Amino acid sequence: MISQISHVCQKCPTKVHCCKFRYKDGFTFIGKRDAEKIKKKYGLDYKEFMYYRKFSKRVADFMKNESNNSEGFMRYNQMKDRKLPVLITKKNGDCIFLENNKCSIYEDRPLLCQLYPYWFDHKLQIIKHDKNTKCKFVNEKFGRVNLKKDKIKKYVKIAKQIINEEY
Repeated sequence: MISQISHVCQKCPTKVHCCKFRYKDGFTFIGKRDAEKIKKKYGLDYKEFMYYRKFSKRVADFMKNESNNSEGFMRYNQMKDRKLPVLITKKNGDCIFLENNKCSIYEDRPLLCQLYPYWFDHKLQIIKHDKNTKCKFVNEKFGRVNLKKDKIKKYVKIAKQIINEEY
């Protein structure tokens, strides 16, 4: 369960910032392998926890023009007809799997959730795009990560798996 959260997130009072969206447009991408694992293990139909989100041409063009190593550019290259699979978000902005401030599928959460709050852009960095969070780690000016080498290797491996995901 939530006890295995990142050392960074342990300093956050909610410990589930990555599972809550303040904007109606918030979402979490999910890869084919992760979706299949969740479907099989929890006996859910895909439509119960995910859907294919269509992005506007403007957003898709923005993603296309980002740095070649950014998450947006990577996702653009994985789009089909400007669509990507994402987890359902409840009306209150919570992830579909967030129950009582805990991830109900923590052991089987998608790769992107395992990597949060980091991203890999030549170097492991803290995601900086969520401007309204009070998390000092996510809003850190340069997003540099100061972790031990074994942790960095683990997160880089997860990032590379995400880059090679199928949708």
